Amino acid sequence: MTARLPGPRTSSTAAPADPYAGPRTDGRRGRTGRVLALTAAGVVTAAALAVTLLAPGTAPADASAASRGPAAGAADARPGDAAPNDGLQAAGHLGSGEAVRPQARPLRIMPLGDSITFGVGSSTGSGYRGPLWDLLQADARTTGAGAPAAIDFVGSRQAGAFADRDNEGHSGALIRQIAQDAAASVPLRRPDVILLHAGTNDMNRGEPLAAPGRLEELVEQLHADAPDATLVVATLVPARPAALRARIDVYNTEVRRIVAERAAAGYRVLPADMAAVTPADLTDKLHPADRGYAKMADAWHTALATAAAKGWLPGAVAGG
Repeated sequence: MTARLPGPRTSSTAAPADPYAGPRTDGRRGRTGRVLALTAAGVVTAAALAVTLLAPGTAPADASAASRGPAAGAADARPGDAAPNDGLQAAGHLGSGEAVRPQARPLRIMPLGDSITFGVGSSTGSGYRGPLWDLLQADARTTGAGAPAAIDFVGSRQAGAFADRDNEGHSGALIRQIAQDAAASVPLRRPDVILLHAGTNDMNRGEPLAAPGRLEELVEQLHADAPDATLVVATLVPARPAALRARIDVYNTEVRRIVAERAAAGYRVLPADMAAVTPADLTDKLHPADRGYAKMADAWHTALATAAAKGWLPGAVAGG
């Protein structure tokens, strides 16, 4: 198999506003994920690695400011809430016309965090999730052998303009609030993979010095609630204000330490380095524009390839 990164990115339609604007509340909405069956064995690729995934049987700047006014776009409509389909997959066809076989259970991936996870700042509201979905979908189409794989993004919220909009991104959330959301959602949705980007609001308006300790607690909580899941912890994307950017740099050093220590202790945890995202890739003080989100997707993609090579994804088989 040859490693290949796909070209598709998000479109230029108006981004949906995040209805969780302003002061953070802990109201939650429950729903289950929507599954897109992929046409061939999913292959997560990075550098020269090819692996096959087989389904197993931010005004005052905070990470919600961009969602506060009419300029942010239409409200986040949730038409699919009445028909949950988490973990289920019907036979059908993708745009290529290839038949898709039903799968027993897809690989469940939970994007977890604040408004950057939700996708604020992107043109479609898809954030990094849309381009990451495209990468995973293209992975499946580049291999001509094996059974179809299924990927299911899961979470209590929806945003974006692509096939599977589910996520657990809550605008304005501090790490401790993300922990509260995760405590409700992770045991319910049982993700196989958790993509965690958390701490921007703590750096901006919380207590930055205490943030690494809170992150450690959250990592421990996720490990306890989903001991068999693979946890991918991202370093934070930068901010435009220099003082805030400096705090983020210090925090990111702690993120790397926390991940390394837990990995050495045997946890299924690894980093996703967001160093490729620069202040020029932001649409405001905190949130990436489309090109920044595309870089985030690449970093998640690379981390997933590493996880698959370690055998940490259900049904993953290293390929060559």
